[in-house]
Amino acid sequence: ALTNTLTAAGDTLWLRGGTYPGTYVSRLKGSAPNYITVDNYTNEVVMFDNSEFGNLDIAVLAGTGNFMITGGKYWQVAQVIIIDNEKMQLASLANETNWTVNRAWDGTTAASHAKDSRIILEASIIEHYGTNTIFRDLFMTSVRATNRVISPAGVDNWYVSPGINLVNNTSKGNKVIDCIFYNVGHPAIGFWDQGDNGEVNGCIMWGNG
Repeated sequence: ALTNTLTAAGDTLWLRGGTYPGTYVSRLKGSAPNYITVDNYTNEVVMFDNSEFGNLDIAVLAGTGNFMITGGKYWQVAQVIIIDNEKMQLASLANETNWTVNRAWDGTTAASHAKDSRIILEASIIEHYGTNTIFRDLFMTSVRATNRVISPAGVDNWYVSPGINLVNNTSKGNKVIDCIFYNVGHPAIGFWDQGDNGEVNGCIMWGNG
């Protein structure tokens, strides 16, 4: 998580180059004009990659209740995974990678799933609950998300969430500048149009659906 524990208004959080896997929650809070900035260090390439997928290690019947699976290292409680067209909520973690899930989540229907069925994590790369924060020169992708599924309503790529989600009614005065979004969910930057005094500038977005 990105929090204000070690930062204050006006600070810059420099990220060293490399790949940062999984998903993150940001609660950074600056104060205009003293924004907190999250930026790459001396033009090093900083990539956030939400490709923490996996495969079902057991076969599951439609009538099976909540069950335990081996999941991703970077998953978090209450996140949603998708197997075939069924959504499931991560309920509890038994150890580092063994999860109990709640089935038929979000109006989907419990179905049978074969062993080795693909597991997809439905989560924004960064969920930002803060204010007056600048995200600059970051690359966000979900490189394995090219194998799409079709929702019951026929909507393609229904499971992929935005790269940065500026959470509605809490994210004010935030800016996303010179970032790249590739193969993340529509609209790449979630709720950008509902944050007061915000800005999206110089970003490149492609392959997002």
